[in-house]
Formats: sequence, C-alpha cells, structure tokens
Amino acid sequence: MNARPVRRIGRRFPDYGWSWPTGQLDLLLKAALLSDEDAAAGCAARWLDENDIDLVSFREHRLLAAISDRFGRKLAGHTAHPRLVACRRCCGRSRAWRCARPSRR
Repeated sequence: MNARPVRRIGRRFPDYGWSWPTGQLDLLLKAALLSDEDAAAGCAARWLDENDIDLVSFREHRLLAAISDRFGRKLAGHTAHPRLVACRRCCGRSRAWRCARPSRR
C-alpha cells in the first residue's frame, strides 16, 4: 500500500491571483461585465478577433450570449455577429426549457 504524504493546510492562501481567470477568459469576462461600454465593446471585438466561436466551451457560450444581449447591433459589422445571434438564441432556448420543466420534488 502506497501512502501519500499529507499536505498541510495553512491559514492563508499563498496568493489571490490563483483565483483570477487568465488569458482569453479574462478578456471575455471584461467584455461582459465592464461598466464602461466602449472598453467592454473593445474587449468583445478583440476576443472575437482572436478566438474561434466554434471551439469554445459552455461557459464561454453563456458569456457570448450575454455579450450579444448587451451589445446587439453594435457588433453587427463583425464577421462573428451571425454566430453570436445563434449562440444567444441557443442559450435562450435552453434557459427557457429548463424554466418550463416541472420540478422533480
């Protein structure tokens, strides 16, 4: 039997940076949450330029739907706009479907 050494748990986290999203997820969150509309639109456009919507995970789809709701026609000039609209519709349908389901209590 191989025993693993027990890791000692300290009273404080080593650094708060471990919990902050990095890279492209950080940029997508800024696009969805920044209060400055111009800065948020810039983050959204930059994210859309640097990433492929076809390769994103569920969490990015939800953020993209929020960005599409927030900016709507402002991103109409971007090549990814039709995909954003489709993503918003898809996420909206799944949300409505979940809300319409009877609970299993």
